[in-house]
Amino acid sequence: MPYVKDVNANLKKIFDNDTVIDVLLDWEEVLDQLDIYAYKNWFKGEVVDGPHLSKYWITATLMYPKKFMPDPEAATRLLQHGINVGFKQDIYIKPKKITKPSDLERRSDDPEEGGALGHGKRRPKLLQLPVWLVKIQMPRHFVNEFNADNITINGEEIDLADVTDAYDEKLDSESAVKEPEQAEGGMPYA
Repeated sequence: MPYVKDVNANLKKIFDNDTVIDVLLDWEEVLDQLDIYAYKNWFKGEVVDGPHLSKYWITATLMYPKKFMPDPEAATRLLQHGINVGFKQDIYIKPKKITKPSDLERRSDDPEEGGALGHGKRRPKLLQLPVWLVKIQMPRHFVNEFNADNITINGEEIDLADVTDAYDEKLDSESAVKEPEQAEGGMPYA
């Protein structure tokens, strides 16, 4: 059962280590290359656990509100590439936003309830929200093989190191402006 403090601790762990961020970004890039985000609700996930690195696997868990369950059809696409996927219903516990006094409750360490500290102290009530947890276990070689200097567009791999910027070639000057070429039918290219 994920708690807000556990999710926040995981995010702190991720952002405190540049290597973990890079691994998570590469992990997410593999999902993107497999077109997972084309399926309903997959882009709404939040990382709540991981990434956990082992010799052969990278594992992370995504959380979705119950009404935004990610399309399970995308999981079959992942399974075809050797990526393990598991779905689980769970409860996410987070504090209620305080707008009125009734949004507060007595602390469990209240002396009236047997605790020694916190007399008169209150805390926000805790909400239990139904969620979907999606655990994705990806073979590590997918991330190790990912190269940010190459991208694939329409099935063709492009080396970004070979791509030149128009401004590097001084094509932004007026001398570089040419008339549109004529197509076979006499129409200019748009």
